[in-house]
Amino acid sequence: MYLIVLTQIILLWVVVFWVYNQVAQRDGRAPVDDIGVWWLMVFLLYSTLPPLAWLLQGGTYSPLSSRLFKMQPTVQEVEYLLGVSHAYILGFLSVFLVLLKKVDRPSIAAQPYISGSKMAGAAVIILISSLIGLLLSMSGLIRPADSYADSYVVAYELPRALRQAIKIVGGFSGVATLVLIVALIQRWPKFRFLFFCYLLSIIFSINPEGGRGKIISPLLSMVVAWHVLIRPIPSKKVFFGGFIGLVIFLILGILRNINSFKDVGVLGFEGIGVGEFDALWANAIELLQAKNSGQININLETRFGEILGFMPSQLLWFEKISLNDWYLNNFYPGLKEGTGTGWVFGAISQAVIGGGLFEAVIRGGIIGAIAGFIMKWIRKPSKAWWRFPLHLYLLLGVFSGIRETTFIQFGEVIQIWLFAPFLISLIGSSIKRNSYY
Repeated sequence: MYLIVLTQIILLWVVVFWVYNQVAQRDGRAPVDDIGVWWLMVFLLYSTLPPLAWLLQGGTYSPLSSRLFKMQPTVQEVEYLLGVSHAYILGFLSVFLVLLKKVDRPSIAAQPYISGSKMAGAAVIILISSLIGLLLSMSGLIRPADSYADSYVVAYELPRALRQAIKIVGGFSGVATLVLIVALIQRWPKFRFLFFCYLLSIIFSINPEGGRGKIISPLLSMVVAWHVLIRPIPSKKVFFGGFIGLVIFLILGILRNINSFKDVGVLGFEGIGVGEFDALWANAIELLQAKNSGQININLETRFGEILGFMPSQLLWFEKISLNDWYLNNFYPGLKEGTGTGWVFGAISQAVIGGGLFEAVIRGGIIGAIAGFIMKWIRKPSKAWWRFPLHLYLLLGVFSGIRETTFIQFGEVIQIWLFAPFLISLIGSSIKRNSYY
């Protein structure tokens, strides 16, 4: 009865690792910096771990699987969602593999050197961002959060304009951080003391009750930058490190869920779950069941709102609402406002509420085209000093494109990256000019 599900899972893993091997042979090293391979690997985990757990439990979910335990999807539903996953990868590979033939082999010389003035400009932006956060917290405009979940309530309580400003400032600080990471590694081993100090600060800032992105993002950036600029990391170490990172990621998620269990459970999310892999799969199951029973009602502005995500709400003729918020408002009303609990949506869920397999193929093809063009661009020599930090930003954005919505990171690129490099250059040039006097 479960043979089709098992075959679907095995086929996905075989295809993804075949692509990994093909790209590795072409590059002559592990494709750690290849955005297309990253997308395939991350998508593979999110689309196969939950059904694999379902198989291992005999075609059912235990109470630890949280919402999935209540839903108990049928074999046909699991097969359909895995079919959506196959459609995404089919669309992706049909374009990506063609463009891959035009991508140059990796070369350190292709990545431009980030000057000292740019480092200074980036450091100033990080300092200003930290000072703004400190002043806001001391001013009383933002009340202190009691927990990680409560931090979302705090953000929800803020005026829209202030939330937008904080997001932009945080985005600029994130860009500046990537610039500094790349610049420090380019100066290895001269600045290795500063590099290790920053690495230790990340490790000691780990908070089981907090978000994982602030820890994982800089660590992954360091790994990829080291791989590209210093020394390639062998595939065996890549997979071993990836496995350890996945385990830590899941453990931190479980600990955070345990800490917030009491608040979230009141509104119907009983169970601690085993991480957001189950959460995204549960979204897709619930939406599929709702669609099959005719309960899905969503307008086009919300379905494709990610395309205009870079535009401020004040400039739009409709109320901008993310698919995450639409889902919570319609299926778990009061959850976000009451507990601050946010909820990812998922690329598979996007296809479920839309055109199904056909939409998955189209979305996968567009992502494959973008990944292919990015790799072709990033491997060619260039004088654009901000290019490799942008590459890291887009690579990290792969997670958002699978966890939230497929094109969400590109709106953020328009919002942040059209201005951040210019601002860093302007501040850096000003510091350099004034240092002459």
